[in-house]
This record gives sequence, C-alpha cells and structure tokens, in this order.
Amino acid sequence: MTSQIAIVGTEGSGKTVLSTVWAKRMSGPDIPYLYSKNYRTGDYVESAWATLNNGEWLPSTPPGTRFELEWDLHISTATTYPVKLLDFAGQDLRALFSNERRNDTNLSEHERGVLDYLANSSIIIIVVNLADFVGEPEELTRRRNELILKDVLDMYAADKKHQDIAVVFTAYDYYRVEMEERHGSFEDYVKNELRILWQAMIVGQKSGNSIDVFPVAAVNETEICLESCRRVPKPNSTSFGLERFSDWVLAKVRRPIEDDILAVSQLYRAAQENKTRRTIILSVVSIVVILFFFFAFMFYRNRHTSSESVIRTSPLPSNPRAGDAWTFTMNGVEYSFHWCPSGKFMMGSPPLEENRDSDETQHQVALSQGFWMQETEVTQQMWKSVMGNNPSHFAGEKLPVENVSWNDCQEFINPLNTLNIVPSGYRFSLPTEVQWEYACRAGSTTAYGFGDSPEQLKNYAWYSENSGGNTHEVGTKKANIWGLYDMHGNTWEWCNDWSDTYINDSATDPVEASTGSSRASRGGGWYYFAEDCRSASRDFYAPSYRNSDLGFRVVLVGERK
Repeated sequence: MTSQIAIVGTEGSGKTVLSTVWAKRMSGPDIPYLYSKNYRTGDYVESAWATLNNGEWLPSTPPGTRFELEWDLHISTATTYPVKLLDFAGQDLRALFSNERRNDTNLSEHERGVLDYLANSSIIIIVVNLADFVGEPEELTRRRNELILKDVLDMYAADKKHQDIAVVFTAYDYYRVEMEERHGSFEDYVKNELRILWQAMIVGQKSGNSIDVFPVAAVNETEICLESCRRVPKPNSTSFGLERFSDWVLAKVRRPIEDDILAVSQLYRAAQENKTRRTIILSVVSIVVILFFFFAFMFYRNRHTSSESVIRTSPLPSNPRAGDAWTFTMNGVEYSFHWCPSGKFMMGSPPLEENRDSDETQHQVALSQGFWMQETEVTQQMWKSVMGNNPSHFAGEKLPVENVSWNDCQEFINPLNTLNIVPSGYRFSLPTEVQWEYACRAGSTTAYGFGDSPEQLKNYAWYSENSGGNTHEVGTKKANIWGLYDMHGNTWEWCNDWSDTYINDSATDPVEASTGSSRASRGGGWYYFAEDCRSASRDFYAPSYRNSDLGFRVVLVGERK
C-alpha cells in the first residue's frame, strides 16, 4: 500500500466543491499546504473558486466522463503525499472498489491505473451528500444509499489492508446543527438513524481499518432577490467541518512519519542496551522457519487426506414425518438434517405485510417431493473439515462460516456428493428459493416462521438489535417447528437460483431461471433490521461476492420422479 490519498464520491455529492474549497484553504505558503500538481488542476480550482464566489453552482460532470484533479500535500520540506480526486460520473461507487472490476481484462490502461491508485491508497475519502439521507423522503431510497456505503466499507473490511477511511457528508451548517441538537453529535446521528452504515463501520474497524464520519459545509446557501429570488452558493473555507476534515487528514499523514521516528529511536536504544539482539533475532527467525515448514507440511497432509474421510451415517428414513432428523458424521463433525415434506404454500408476502418489498409478489407453489434441509448454517468446523481453510471474518468453530461466495459453496458441496453417504439418486446442493422459504415457513403464513411480531424475533434470531456487531454460534436461538435453527438472522444464506421475478400464478415444482447475473440469498443477517429477516425477504449478489454476513446451509434432495 502506498502513502497516497484518494477522494471519491457518489453522484451529486459535491466532491469537486469540497476539493476546491479545501484546496483554497490549504493553498499555503505555510507547511502543510496543498499544491496543484499540474496546470489543469490549478486552473480548475481557480475557475471553480471564482464560479462559487460569483454565486453560481459548478456544472455536473457529464455521465460517462472520467475527471481527475491532482495535488501534492506537502507535510514537510522533504515529505509529500499525492492526492487525487477521481470522478467517474454516473458510475455506481461500488464498482470502483470491487475485485471483479479490478480483474476485468477489458479495462483501458487509464481505467486500470485509476483503479490501482484507489486500491493502493492508504487514505480514502468517500464523499456523500447528507441531503440524500436527511432530506430523502423515501425510506427504501435512503436505505439503498446506506447499502451502497455499507457495501463499499465491507469490500475494504474483506481486503484487510488497514486503511484510513473518512465518510464525509457534505452539508450546509444548519443541517449539522440540526443533527447535533437532536442527537448530541453527528456520530450519534449516524449510530441512531443510519444503523446499517454504523454496523458496517464496526465491521471495518474490527478488520483493522480506521473509519470516521463527519459533516463538512464547504459551501452554504444564501438567497439573492433582484427581480426574483434564487438560492446561490457561498464558499465557506473557514467552516468548523472543513477545519475538522483538514485536521483529520493531517493527523493521518503525519502518523507514519512520527511512527518511523519513534521506531528508529527505539531500535537505536535497544541496540545500545543489548549487543546480543542480532543473535536473538537470528534464533527467532530460525524457529519461525522451522515452524513454517512444519505447519506447511501439516496443512499439505490434511488437504491430501481429506479424500480418506472417516464417515458414519444413520440410515435415511424411508417414510419420514415433518421435522424428523437424519444425521451423518464426517471426520468427527456431525451434520444434522430435518425432513421437509411435500406440500403447498403461499410464497412471497401479502400486499398488506408491513415493510414488504415489491419483489415479493405472493403466489401459490406446490412441491411434489420433500427434501432434507440442514439443521443449521454450515459452521466453520464443517467448512474446515472439508476445505482445509477458514475464510470467515469472525472466528469460531461453532460460528457460521461466512465471507464465502456462491462459487465457494459449490466447492464445498461437490466433494460431499462424491462420498458414499446417501442412497443412489440423492444429491447435496444449495436450496432453491422455493425450498428455502418453504422450510423457513414450516407451514406458517405469517411474516416470520413464528408469527407476525418483530418483538419476538430476538428469541429466534441474531440481528441488528441483539447481535452486538458479530455472528453467534449456530443453534443458540429457538428452532422452528421442523427443527431448523437460524432461518432468521445470523447470516444471509445463499440459494441455488439466479435472480428472477415472481409471477402471480400458481406453480408446481417451478423451474429455476437458467441464466442471470446474480444469485439469491435469504434470511437476513446479524446487522440487518427485523424486516430484512422476514420469511419472504430476498436479496441478490454476484456469484463471486463475499461478505461477513453471507453464509449458507445445504439440502439433500432426491431426483424428481
């Protein structure tokens, strides 16, 4: 990772205005100061500053345009930090941070250079418009804005690069004052009102990233009335928020310098006090090398003996009743399944269900064959016994495995189908959306498998109100009447289907869509709200997507007769 700063933002966030006003504030000559790296940047800042002072707003970047500004932030006479504003007009902010985007072989050399700069920046400044949250009348739109930020922070948490991230809300001062009067501080406003974003910050901080949020009023509005009244900008380079933003950036860029000076000083004193340090270091290195080869050998042996799994299985019941159990043990790890009989149910949610989404059109579905659904989500112990690794963000043998993609799930399931566990004609797979919701409802017709009341959810699920910002051991909440645990909350669970739109017609054994761009997931997660944990709630992700709130369970199904 390089000592450099990247500024990005959502559409209409005011990132160019923020950068212009900040550049004027930091224009020197005293150190530290911000120096335009080329004539294009210098000319733009001066032109934009003049435009704002003349009471005109800056024009929006046309969709599809790549727009950059470049500075050097001088910290001392010998130390500078490159700073870039990266503006991809009309581009979903998440695309700039995704590994899929970075691995796209069709990127131009310029696009790859921009994405590499962003991926390797030690300080990331993400600019959003507070009005998209405070002034947004549609709850679903506000939550969509939150989820965009949450996904970006989750991508950084997954990378574990230990970056410094600032989420800057551009706002007029009266917005900031209003938030602080109502909540005590802007951080408390985010914690109380933007809970999805707050939980994403907690995850990122646990991954080693430094994440801060604050509002900045780079401009205020004033009203000019001549023949008619109009709202015009008024640059605000001395605002409290801009001062705090500048102090935050300077503290982050100075810290490595101070750390280096302290480290050199400590090493010098240690060398003077102990002449045998080199011998100790060589001894430690030798031990580390020996341990490395030992554990590498153990890992190699475990991976190459997995095909010789020790399996004990009970007979598969011939005439099971709803909720009956079947188990098998592999490498000392027990897998339990419960029978979900054939039958009919109403899939989706009724029009009057509270907090329902538009993609939950209710329709009748019939299943001509039953299936065996895993009792819990796949645990990290199960995953390691098959795969030999653990990709999870939260570590624990009995915790659900997470941070796994749909493709990763197939790599786990495929070996199970090569083992002599079940009779011929059966196979393991991810559940379809139909199978998942049928098993979750277990005969119920309410918002949750236990009823309609969100107040009871804490007895059945780990979600935003009680999770404490992490996953929990599977099977520690109440099961539904078919013996299945954690169907609500803990982690979202991958389903086999491509994303598809429900049709308002009854169907028997509906066939899944054969193609698509994203796969379905169900159940809600540890930092999602109660409404996201409803039986009918749906979400969709690219098959390669990984996240700390995304796991899975498997089903055992027979061939259709």
